[in-house]
Amino acid sequence: MGDFNSVSNFRMELVNEDGNAQRVTVQISLSAFKVLDSSTNRTVRSMELSHITRWQCRGGSLTLYIKGPRDVEERQLTLEGSESVVNNALDTLTCSCMQLAELLQSKQSEMAQETADNLSALVAGGGKKKSKLATADEVDYWRKPDKAGWMQCQGEVMKSWRKRWFVLKGGFLFRFMNNSVAEGVKPRGVVDLSKVQDVRTASGPSVKPNSIQLKTMSGGAVTYVCDSETDLVEWISALEAAMQRICRAVAGVDDEPAAAVSGGAAPAGGAGGGASEW
Repeated sequence: MGDFNSVSNFRMELVNEDGNAQRVTVQISLSAFKVLDSSTNRTVRSMELSHITRWQCRGGSLTLYIKGPRDVEERQLTLEGSESVVNNALDTLTCSCMQLAELLQSKQSEMAQETADNLSALVAGGGKKKSKLATADEVDYWRKPDKAGWMQCQGEVMKSWRKRWFVLKGGFLFRFMNNSVAEGVKPRGVVDLSKVQDVRTASGPSVKPNSIQLKTMSGGAVTYVCDSETDLVEWISALEAAMQRICRAVAGVDDEPAAAVSGGAAPAGGAGGGASEW
């Protein structure tokens, strides 16, 4: 049985949002997955194992997808190292998830059992959970988006506002560094609109003009800032339409969810610069 105090360390590099690599120490235990700055030993990232939804391992690269109970977007964490280090880190992470699931199975609470089941599913399928709706990985976001355009969002660590390119398609809102979106370009963040409860114009003394707020059923929220009032109206309309299509698909009104179809509807509102496909 696993020990919560046992920690495995791996020397790797954290790939930041701007593409720069930072030398880090990855610590894996039953209590948390931590990323520490190698020079200062300061904690850069920290998450519970149960917040990891899936992972991808390719050669010397390991990408984790993280979503906490109050997160709206599924966060992406990319680590690089030698192939042997990456494989060892993934093996340790897999074993830790299995051990934690075994420990939680002995608990009587419903939450512990649910977390144990999720961890077991994560290990069994690399985190690729089955769903009636299409997953983000199945959506051709680079081809004929429902809507695309620039909006501002806050950074995950540094809370400054940054302009990013957003693509709406198949029930997901994808975030990219710029508008050079192609099949090989991975999104920096994804919002699953099936988890969003409300889309509205954000208001308040500290809120920027033309702001959109998305709220989830668990209480999480994220805000985006549009360039103009026209863009604001168009984005809200497109997001609400996407959420309605999800509801119809879940209810069985539509024979085939739009999320699963390659080359979906034409772009709305012309925010994609007039291009129907990248």
